[in-house]
Amino acid sequence: MVGADIYLLYDVWAKVYDFSFYAALVLLVGESAAFVLGGYKCPLSALAVKYGARRGYAFDAFLSEKFSRYSFRFFGGLFAVSLVILFLNLVGLR
Repeated sequence: MVGADIYLLYDVWAKVYDFSFYAALVLLVGESAAFVLGGYKCPLSALAVKYGARRGYAFDAFLSEKFSRYSFRFFGGLFAVSLVILFLNLVGLR
């Protein structure tokens, strides 16, 4: 999903709207919907706790708790920036 986030940002900046752009957009919209419907918590948090995570951070295997605490804010912000640039592209302001 991080790759989709970065790829989407690149595509809207370069104004490249191909199949990969739409695939990344659908994946990120789906992930955002799951996040919102899950009460603004990662749906994998309960699974992470079940298998040994102390506080339910789903990224414990890859990132330290210091960074995983802010991952949703950072990548959500990146997605929001991509959507703003996409909107500006569509209305012809960029």
